[in-house]
Amino acid sequence: MGRPKADIDFKKVDEYLQAQCSGASIAGLLGIHPDTLYKAIEDKYKLVFSAYSAQKKAEGKEILRKSLWDMAIKGNVTMCIWLSKQYLGMSESLEKLSDESCELIIEKLKQKYNEKTI
Repeated sequence: MGRPKADIDFKKVDEYLQAQCSGASIAGLLGIHPDTLYKAIEDKYKLVFSAYSAQKKAEGKEILRKSLWDMAIKGNVTMCIWLSKQYLGMSESLEKLSDESCELIIEKLKQKYNEKTI
């Protein structure tokens, strides 16, 4: 007589995978051997664990992306700025340069330009 069949909460497994947890970690949290989890996924979903895991992890990233978006839209200024930088290529402006700094930069640019035209 073998061991009793493990009772796996697949909803929890999906949530952990969406949170980017590894199969071995999830198995540990469920108190089962990783191979037991991998076999159960294969039996239930007809996919090898790596393919199933990749699908759920991708879903998790999209859920996170949507949550961040919602935060920005609801007025989280920090998130709005961060997403603007990520998606729109925006950046913070440079500090105001002093006249001396500008003159130095212009001089260096002139030298570089003159070197290329000689």
